[in-house]
Amino acid sequence: MSYPVADLRHYLRGSWMLSRILMDRLSGASGSFLGWASFQERPGERDGALDYSERGQMLFGDYSGISFRSYRYSFPSPGRADVHFTDGRLFHALDLTEGAADAVHHCGEDVYSGRFDACRDSLWDSAWHVTGPRKDLVISNRYVRGCAEAP
Repeated sequence: MSYPVADLRHYLRGSWMLSRILMDRLSGASGSFLGWASFQERPGERDGALDYSERGQMLFGDYSGISFRSYRYSFPSPGRADVHFTDGRLFHALDLTEGAADAVHHCGEDVYSGRFDACRDSLWDSAWHVTGPRKDLVISNRYVRGCAEAP
């Protein structure tokens, strides 16, 4: 059941516990990530954008270590965000006014197909299916607010 989000910036702002499951359907490798994601304003900036950062422990195939990622979320309207890579390129748009949304991003020959579901005020999920000439990857994410404080 979807949870409509009228003010996406307000909904996302703050810290979330993040758990991720990764499955590479070509190689058979699988893995997980457990850590924290945060949506924060840059000190001194008043453009309304939020910086997204995540950091946590990843296990994937033979790899075990710290993993991190960053994006920039701008909000052209209350229920919508444009998600940008750190170099400013657009990754995808996100509109959760109905509680769920799909997104597509083309990266060379690879296609990232995403699904976002707001479940309640403290829980949302996203999933990406990455396909391409040498890729068939499924990434499932769960964001939970209020489990504990981020380190």
